[in-house]
Amino acid sequence: MRLHLSVWLPPLALAAVLILLMTPIFTIETTEMWDHGWHINFAEQWYIYGQMPEVIPHFGYHLLLMTLKDIFRGLSFSQLAIGVMVASFVGTSFITYRYLLAEGWGMSNLRRWQAAGLSLALHMVAPMFLLTLFNKNIYFGYITPHTYHNPTSILLKPLALILFLIGVRGVTRAESPLWLMPLTFILSVTAVTVKPNYALCLLPAVTLIMLVRLARRQPIDGALVFLGLLAPAAITLGTQMTLLTAERGNLVFAPLEALTIHDEALLGIVIKLPLSLVFPLAVAAMTWRSSKHDPAFQIAWLGLGFGLVQFYLFNETKDVGGGNFWWGAQIALFILFIVSARIAWRASLSQDQRGWLWGILALHVVCGVIWWGQHMLEFQYGVGIMRLWW
Repeated sequence: MRLHLSVWLPPLALAAVLILLMTPIFTIETTEMWDHGWHINFAEQWYIYGQMPEVIPHFGYHLLLMTLKDIFRGLSFSQLAIGVMVASFVGTSFITYRYLLAEGWGMSNLRRWQAAGLSLALHMVAPMFLLTLFNKNIYFGYITPHTYHNPTSILLKPLALILFLIGVRGVTRAESPLWLMPLTFILSVTAVTVKPNYALCLLPAVTLIMLVRLARRQPIDGALVFLGLLAPAAITLGTQMTLLTAERGNLVFAPLEALTIHDEALLGIVIKLPLSLVFPLAVAAMTWRSSKHDPAFQIAWLGLGFGLVQFYLFNETKDVGGGNFWWGAQIALFILFIVSARIAWRASLSQDQRGWLWGILALHVVCGVIWWGQHMLEFQYGVGIMRLWW
């Protein structure tokens, strides 16, 4: 019994802290009529009238809310949305926790608690926006790993992280269990249906690494990668692109347009990128000799690279200022933080080097606490007023 408690207490404590932190955030976020309110109202109207209020290419979140409404009829759509958001954070934290402890790394109780604490920290990180804090600019122009205001992005995170880990497995092992293929297929389609942005980062990254490993005759599970991950996601993306063009305007090459519409200057854009990823950059610099050969490191950085291409260079014609091509880079950066933290925790580093890395991560967490607190103040001052700080 004592062993059982020692194994489960750290992740249970992790879940409890995240529930306490995230429930009030989403309680207020679900009352606003921007992202959360729009998506909740969309699902409710679809549920009542039996058809979509308008055609959208990513409807997985709304289907989930309607399914939960059939099961929990006494709860409102807003209450269900709060539950889904908190569950997504907790689910992603559990996946992160297990990833940190993988390959026998978590045999001691101390390491389990360290992994739980590190997972919690990774779910609170934000860009180092202290230079622009007093200018009331802590979001626009930065790559923000945690966007509390966007429900589909939050729901996508656990799916994106699982698919990332499956992609890494697929390019490093020749065989996988039979059950993993259909599971990957379902997850690929589901993730794109929830939100397509991260697939646009992961697919080219995994494809590139797979081709390189094939050229070097290194082991890969081609069936899992192609039939389970790449093909179903690509087909779903193609279908969505048709709907996007027909109903929501064209995808256009418009460098920096979605940023400059929010008065972002070129110098600010250039500075805010490295400030968004100081920790991953520091880990890469200190562990380059070993980590450059790690497929997880390679795919995570390539995924962010493809996400930044979306972030800076593309836009849509219908909602020019919506930043709907920012989400991929944001989720890719979150996953890169996780991979970088695992590398930093396990790498052969001096005490001073490791201290510098954890100090840098702590600064990201401090900014994340400020970002969280800014959302908490919405209880007192209102969503619209607090978003003047963006």
